[in-house]
Amino acid sequence: MPASRKSKRTLVPQARQALEQMKWEVASELNVPTHNIQGGYWGDMTSRDCGSVGGGMVRRMIEAAQASLAATTAAGVKHGFSEAVGPWATTTGGAAHLNPLQSNLGVGASTPLNQPAGHLGGNIPGPNWPGSTV
Repeated sequence: MPASRKSKRTLVPQARQALEQMKWEVASELNVPTHNIQGGYWGDMTSRDCGSVGGGMVRRMIEAAQASLAATTAAGVKHGFSEAVGPWATTTGGAAHLNPLQSNLGVGASTPLNQPAGHLGGNIPGPNWPGSTV
C-alpha cells in the first residue's frame, strides 16, 4: 500500500464527532472496560474488545442505512402513486377530506372525497370513485 494512503480515515469529516460518540455508546452497551482509555488512545484495549465495539458500530450504521433506505423507498412509492392517481386529499370549508385509499377511518374522521356517507373505509373502489366505470 502506498505511503500516501491512510487506512483509517473518515470519509465524511463532519461525522467524526458522531462516530466518536457512537464508539463510546457501543462500548458502554457491550460492557467493554474503557477505564484504560486515556486521551482517545485505545491501544491498551484487547483486539477482541475493540473488534466488538467496531462490529457494534457497523451494525448500527447498517440499521440506520436500512431504515433510511426503507423510508426513502416508501416516500418514493407514495409520491409515485400520488403522481399517477392524482391528489385526492382536499380541504373544503374547514373539513379535511381524506385520501380515498386510506382504510383507517376512525371515530370523527371526515368522509373521503366522493365517498358515500356511512362508508367504513377500505381500499376497494366503488361506483362513486373518480374515474370509476362500475
